[in-house]
Formats: sequence, structure tokens, C-alpha cells
Amino acid sequence: MTLRTPAFLLLSLVAIACDAPGSGGKGRVQVTATTTGAADTTQSSDTDTTHPTSVSDASTTSPADTTTSQPDTVTTSCAAFPLQGSVPGFTNGGDGTWTSPQVNLVGGAAPDVAALSFDSNQTGSFSLVGEQPNTCTRCVSFFVDIGQGGQAYFATEGTMDISAPPLSQLDVTLRNVRLSAVDSEGTVDFSGPCYTVNTLSLSGGDTCEGSCSGRSCGSDGCGGSCGTCSGTQTCSASGQCQGGSTGSCTTITTPTTLEAQNANAYLIDLTSLNLGGSGSDYLQAEFYSDATGNFQLGSTTNKSYASCEQCLRIFEDDGNLQLFQTAGSINVSGTPQDGVVSITLSGVELREADIVDGTFETTIVSGGKCYKLANRTLATP
Repeated sequence: MTLRTPAFLLLSLVAIACDAPGSGGKGRVQVTATTTGAADTTQSSDTDTTHPTSVSDASTTSPADTTTSQPDTVTTSCAAFPLQGSVPGFTNGGDGTWTSPQVNLVGGAAPDVAALSFDSNQTGSFSLVGEQPNTCTRCVSFFVDIGQGGQAYFATEGTMDISAPPLSQLDVTLRNVRLSAVDSEGTVDFSGPCYTVNTLSLSGGDTCEGSCSGRSCGSDGCGGSCGTCSGTQTCSASGQCQGGSTGSCTTITTPTTLEAQNANAYLIDLTSLNLGGSGSDYLQAEFYSDATGNFQLGSTTNKSYASCEQCLRIFEDDGNLQLFQTAGSINVSGTPQDGVVSITLSGVELREADIVDGTFETTIVSGGKCYKLANRTLATP
């Protein structure tokens, strides 16, 4: 028996000038930008940054701060922000943080990263005046030359228009924004370099939530799978397996106690069920994700031992014959990668499979053995 090694992905920004909010996540965001006014042609090469921006001559008022005004245009000695067109691929961390891919817009050869973060789902128009890197509620940061001792910038003036709940979707327009340098202590340095952004619109995000309610196969509506059909059956438009033949499956009722083998693998002894010859038989459950909830075992991810995150196998006769999941659902609770788990099985089928050691490529054996597990809950003591 060979176990896969758990794989973990670590994404980080290293060696930036200072830590700032908004640097992680998952999702996709399109960024479009236009820079207008004198900053386009006269400010980009004028880097006299000895004074902070004046915020007089108000025209925009934030509902969250009715006493703070914003200028109609940014009139500073800061350089015009060079971002034009679009920057796809911002990622959403699921906690209100949105981060761009590493791009090279300004500075040296090292990559640059833009980031936003939010502490609430409020929508509307908000002033950025007075926001600070360590205490901000709506944070806009830009990191130049990460990994090469570069410079961090933070939005200290301007207006943010939020059109969608930003914890799950990004639809934001920045107006008349000043990006001020941040020192190594995370303090804004108004005497340092800065950029101006007259208008910058950000939109997009992973807003599609798939659903497999009432479906046992086919699409979840968002590019995912609700499972695959066994044997020669086909999936109907309503997500039901129909026609063909599923082959012969023997229903077995397993004990309910999972014994932890290690942090992510669990075992149930099935020898008493006399599945094969005189050797030992057992059901093994493995988890390569700490995700909890309901999962389809025949989905694109779970249909191979090489990629499955929730994996069930049966070993007959001391592992001389192996069966792998092909259908059904598993509901997971607990901490499956930490030795404590409860799983509820529904319609689970496992079929004889060839699994290649090393690559774990999985091939279901045509006409091979098949077991259907009785619906029940299995759990660690």
C-alpha cells in the first residue's frame, strides 16, 4: 500500500519594505485604468515630493465621513501612476483581501504587486483620507520591486466608490488617489516619493457558486462537476445517471469506527465481511485537504487517486486487489488532516482499479469487482 504525500501550497510576498494589509487570496479581477489631467504629461517626470497633497477645494463627500472633502483632481508634484489598460488575475483571499499577480510596472526588474483589503461588506462612496496601513478599513497598497528591497506605497487621499460587497466581489473605482511611500516601520512618509491616480476601476472576482442539489452527475453550473456515471450509463440534462449498465455491485455494510493511521489517513477492518480470500481486507479513507462539507467522489478532482482530496479505497487480500471510488458523495466534518474526522457516505461505489505506484494514475478495470457501501456515518472515536 502506498500513500500519497500531503501537498501544501504556500504563497507569500517576501522582502518588501513593510508589511501592509491586503496581500493574499483567491479569485480573478480585471483592472482598467485611465489617467487624465496634467499628471499625464507634466507630472510623470517631475518628482519633487517634498510636500503632501493639499485636500482643499472639495467636491466629493463620503457618507462615512461627511466632514472630509476631496479635490476634483489630484494636483500634486507626485508622478502619475503608470498603470494603463488592464491587469487580469487579481486573487480573492475570501477574507476581503485582493492581490494582483506579480507584474513589472515601475521600478527595476523585480516584480511589483498591487493589493486591496476591506474589513466590511459596506458599499457606497468612502474617503481614503486618514487611512493608515496598520489600522485601515479600506486599504489600497502597492509594492514595487518585491524581493529586492523595494518600496511600499499606500493610499492616503482620494475616494473609493464600492459598488458590490467587497468581501466576495470586487467592483471598485478609485478617484483622485495619492499613493504615498511607507517606511520600514509601516508609517506613511509624506516627504517621500508618491504617485497620483485620477481614475482606476477594478472589477471581477469569483462570484459563481456551483450547486449539485438534486444532481448526481454533470456540471455544477460553475465549471465544476457533480460526479460521473458508472459503467455505460450517461448523464441526463437534469444531472441523473440513466441507461446503460452499472455492472454488478455488491452492497456491503461497514463498521462505523475509523482508526487513524496517521494525520490524514484512516482505516476500517473489513476482514470479517469475507470480501476476498484468506487475507485481510480493509477500507481506507484519506484526506488531502482540510475542507469540510459535502463532496462528490466522482468529480473531476476525486475520480483519480493522483488528484483526489477526499479518497476512499478498499484493499482485498492484504492489498493484492484494490478498489477506488467512482460514485456517490461524502460529507466531511472535523479536522480530516489532523486525526479527527466524521464522514457520512451516500450512494458510494468503489470499483476495481489499477493504481500506478509513484504517479498514482488510476484506471478502472472493465468488468472488475464493485462494492456499494451502505449509507452510514463513519467517525474516529
